[in-house]
Amino acid sequence: MLDAAYNRRVTHILQTIGWSEVDLIIKDFTAYLPSVLEQFPIVPTIHQQLSITWDSSPRLREKKHQKALCFASVSEAVREDAQAFGIDVAKVIHNPIDMEIVRQKSLAFPVSDLGEYIVFAGSLNANKGIFQLLDAFRELPEPWRLCYVGITRAMQQLHLS
Repeated sequence: MLDAAYNRRVTHILQTIGWSEVDLIIKDFTAYLPSVLEQFPIVPTIHQQLSITWDSSPRLREKKHQKALCFASVSEAVREDAQAFGIDVAKVIHNPIDMEIVRQKSLAFPVSDLGEYIVFAGSLNANKGIFQLLDAFRELPEPWRLCYVGITRAMQQLHLS
């Protein structure tokens, strides 16, 4: 029933913008895909290491067999992890970073010389490996500092000040 509602909505959007054919759908590997779109070539993109949640998510394991033109990942580490589960990742597509914009925005936050920093930018959730990063950081000598840029519902678990 929910799929039918999604299919009606997607079909309406495609008709409104005048698309009768779709050349390619690039979707999050874990995301839902309305069945009306399954007729088109699909490239699921794997964004995080599957080993973190694979065993606890039967629905995730079922996605391994989804119809796909090929699979992509966002890093070599994610690619290797997915291949360990039998998913043949054909391409790594790195998330683009515009370093000039990063440099420009950094000027808005002048920082005195407080030492060396490791900066993690992204969603603060377990799938992104933030807890492993925190454990690894604890092993570093001074003067290294760790800065998380992002938000999470699990902020209290990080015990950050």
